[in-house]
Amino acid sequence: MKFKKFIPLMVLVLAVSGCGKKAEDTETTTTETTTEASTETVSEESTTAVTTQTTTAVTTQATTKAAQPTTAAPAKPAAETKPVAETKPVSEPAPTVQAPKAGTIGVTLKEHKIMLNTAMGEAAKILGSTTDYSEAPSCNYDGLDKVFTYDKVNIYTYPHPSGDIINEIEINDAAIPTDKGLTPIGKTIEEVKAVYGEPTEVEGVTYKYANGDCYTYFYADNGTVTYWGVAVEEQ
Repeated sequence: MKFKKFIPLMVLVLAVSGCGKKAEDTETTTTETTTEASTETVSEESTTAVTTQTTTAVTTQATTKAAQPTTAAPAKPAAETKPVAETKPVSEPAPTVQAPKAGTIGVTLKEHKIMLNTAMGEAAKILGSTTDYSEAPSCNYDGLDKVFTYDKVNIYTYPHPSGDIINEIEINDAAIPTDKGLTPIGKTIEEVKAVYGEPTEVEGVTYKYANGDCYTYFYADNGTVTYWGVAVEEQ
């Protein structure tokens, strides 16, 4: 009888022990589940916090960048402009100045006929060095009137852009003839008229014979020629 009573008691103890284990197991399971749930919750909260912080940081950085004034890149210095070389106008050659048209009459000197209204430079090549020279401001032209003397011959010139131009040749040498072959110095005016005819103009004791824009003149003091010459009519 005692053995039979003992068996139910042991069963009961075992049952109670088993229940205790189940309870412990249940409690342990519940605790683990709670812990896992808490851990998951904490992890989620941490993740959410980190995500929130990250998002906030990115947003703050973006806002800060947007708020900052845009700094323009420093402008590159303009390329140095080299001064353009000044272009000088090409000077045109000065127009050649034409000498006046040669006169209609002249005088033969040293076997060369020196015509009126021609360059004194050409006559000087023929006549050589002068024995006297004088000049004075021109009354009719811009420049100097000049007188070139060769023994008993005076050559008068006027200024011209092309040079000194002969406008009168005065003869004081009895050996030099006119263009008509007359040696008038020492002859009377009547002898001159015998060759030339009546003068075209008389000014005092000067007798003039025109020939185009030039003339031959004879200076006859007391009716006798003391000198003669050729000249260009003044314009």
